[in-house]
Amino acid sequence: MSKTKDNSNYVLFIASSSVILNIVLCMKLFGSRGGDKSDGLTWSRKAKEEAELASSMDCSGQREAHLPMQSVLQWARLLSFLSRLSCRCKREHAARSAILISGWHRLSYSYTFGDRHEYISYELEKLIRKLHEVVGNAVTDGRYIVFGVGATQLLNAAVQALSPDNPSFPARVVASAPYYKAYRTQTEYFESKRFKFEGEASIWVNSSDTTRDIIEFVTSPNNPNGQLKRQVLTGPNVKTIHDRAYYWPNFTPIVGPANEELSIFSISKLTGHAGSRFG
Repeated sequence: MSKTKDNSNYVLFIASSSVILNIVLCMKLFGSRGGDKSDGLTWSRKAKEEAELASSMDCSGQREAHLPMQSVLQWARLLSFLSRLSCRCKREHAARSAILISGWHRLSYSYTFGDRHEYISYELEKLIRKLHEVVGNAVTDGRYIVFGVGATQLLNAAVQALSPDNPSFPARVVASAPYYKAYRTQTEYFESKRFKFEGEASIWVNSSDTTRDIIEFVTSPNNPNGQLKRQVLTGPNVKTIHDRAYYWPNFTPIVGPANEELSIFSISKLTGHAGSRFG
């Protein structure tokens, strides 16, 4: 009799435990669907909220939705203090660097301001100027800002713009080693009668030929050593393109704002989003 009673208690214990376990699992399952606090998201939650806000706006491709870039500016302020202190900086502050875009949103070719159509967003330009002000790595007052699909596109656009119209005297395009490989490959690929890549800048230091313009690429800071380089060539026929893609505090100390006539920056070096082509 006692043995039968023990077996009954054992069966009852197993059955009740199974019921309780199922109740707990159901509560966990349905509870996790109820809100953001238990949706399993951590650092990406803020990006998700911003994407939800953007997706709720009417955006047909001819209108713009400008979200506050406070997270980007906070990220810039953070980098200006951290400099090289931690190689895990971006991962440790992942929520501030996360970007999430809804798949059905797209950019128009132009921006509407009243009855005018412009190809540059004034709101984006204002935020870029603010970003450089916060970081302290570039003078933007009284300067024009031109957008491009990455810094590489802008490098050749600058060569095209600085080259003479007269094909009889093509510009010499030079750089100081080590330099970004695209300086040479891109210049040679798009080579025209107006410009030609001619190697190391130091070769032309003592040149007396002033009939041809010289366009010098200056990589500052340089990659991989981070050295802040200066232009090698001077003179009335010398024009410089300062590649400042790595002039952000997570790569090198900011010793002062860049103040050249033509400087090129890249957002992917700032945020760590290598696939985001914007310069």
